[in-house]
Amino acid sequence: EFLAPGAPCEINIDGKTMEKVHQEMKAPTRFTFDAAAEHVYNLLLKKDCYPRFI
Repeated sequence: EFLAPGAPCEINIDGKTMEKVHQEMKAPTRFTFDAAAEHVYNLLLKKDCYPRFI
C-alpha cells in the first residue's frame, strides 16, 4: 500500500532506503520500517513542512 511502485498511497523515499526496507521485509522485525520513517521525518518534515509551519 505504501512501498510498492505506483501504490495508491506511495510514500516518497529514496531508492537506497526503499531497497533497505525491501531487504529487511524478507525477515521482518519491529525495526523493519525505521529507515523509511527516519527518511520521511528528516527529509520531509524536519527540512520542509515543519519549519514552514512554525
